[in-house]
Amino acid sequence: MVKYPNVTWAIAKKRLAHYEVAEQVQIERTRFSRGLHGLTAFTAAEIVKISEVLGYSKEWLFSEPRPPIRSVPLNATSPAQQ
Repeated sequence: MVKYPNVTWAIAKKRLAHYEVAEQVQIERTRFSRGLHGLTAFTAAEIVKISEVLGYSKEWLFSEPRPPIRSVPLNATSPAQQ
């Protein structure tokens, strides 16, 4: 499972391969992959470079994923059920 889904999304949005981002950040492909999966930690400098390469803030790229907020409570009835 990917620890940083926003990074993965941004890579896909720019139509890059992971190895291309790793090359631009100047880290090994395997290290980049391990960082994405949370097996190793990115350094502060790597986080800054990744955000610069992808064009998104480091705060957003490396934020913890959160489930979406429900617009309707689970126990609410739909208009069709009323």
